[in-house]
Amino acid sequence: MSSELVASTEDVTVHVVNTIELRRGGTPIRIGASKHQAIFAYLAIAEGSRISRGELVERVWDGEEIPLWADADLQRKARDIKKVLAGAGFDGSLTHVAKGYRLELPPSAVDFLRFRTLVSEAGGHADRDPGLAADLVQQALDLVAGRPLPGLGGAKAEAFRQGLVEERRLAGLKLERWSLEAGRARERLPMLQQARAEHPDDQELARYLMNALAAVGRPGEALSVYDQVVARFPRGKASIDPKLTAVRDRIRDGAVRVGSAEPGSADETPEGGDGVPEADAPGSESPRRSRSGESHHHEYHRIDISDGGVGQFGIVNNWSR
Repeated sequence: MSSELVASTEDVTVHVVNTIELRRGGTPIRIGASKHQAIFAYLAIAEGSRISRGELVERVWDGEEIPLWADADLQRKARDIKKVLAGAGFDGSLTHVAKGYRLELPPSAVDFLRFRTLVSEAGGHADRDPGLAADLVQQALDLVAGRPLPGLGGAKAEAFRQGLVEERRLAGLKLERWSLEAGRARERLPMLQQARAEHPDDQELARYLMNALAAVGRPGEALSVYDQVVARFPRGKASIDPKLTAVRDRIRDGAVRVGSAEPGSADETPEGGDGVPEADAPGSESPRRSRSGESHHHEYHRIDISDGGVGQFGIVNNWSR
């Protein structure tokens, strides 16, 4: 595996998604009871910013009657957490400043920060190697699978949850886009169909699903996705993204030939293929012959699917003798 795909090799990692804990080599390190975990999690998601003791008390005791001794208890628990962090190799990371606390951790060790770094790195590879970009995004999404800040309530926790869920959604769209550009339509199709069922109003997701269906030789199903999107919006086609309509038009009007050299035939895909005949891979000069024996060339155009095209999966036929 390329070194670019290897996750951070930090021995100790910090997790606030699906669980709140430290891990050394995959083995959990106990932070403490629920309020210890809450203090640690709120400081971790502050990304090095100071949080006053008063604000921490309000967050940690959210939904409860705050006891008179809450501030003293907070300070005791913070000292406990400092000892755990020191034992894990993060000595000095938790500091008491101006009647508040600051937790400074290496971003490579924190699950949601590492997620952001990998997604950013993926963007730098997308033009040259969409397959690598997709792999990096998948690795990033694996880091933040599950419920953010489990067990914590309150406005701050909910705001973080909603924000990270949206970041995951956007990363998921990048994963699908770059996977399609890398020729992985057949591999991604089940995931796209599931995501589409969960997010029926997401037109960008619908566009990628249409591309994938067309790529594997199922244009009729691709067009039905468009009709389903139109039916969900009260204003009908006036509410539809022009990029989605552009994909529909290319498939419906026969400008895209999927898996066949025959004009107008878009229903046949070579066994195991993703909509591009093996003999005529992009850049190939080899001619195809029609059933009449005439020699034709398929002219391949890599169309950025973000602009409404069908990417490298569609074939624009340039019929020439």
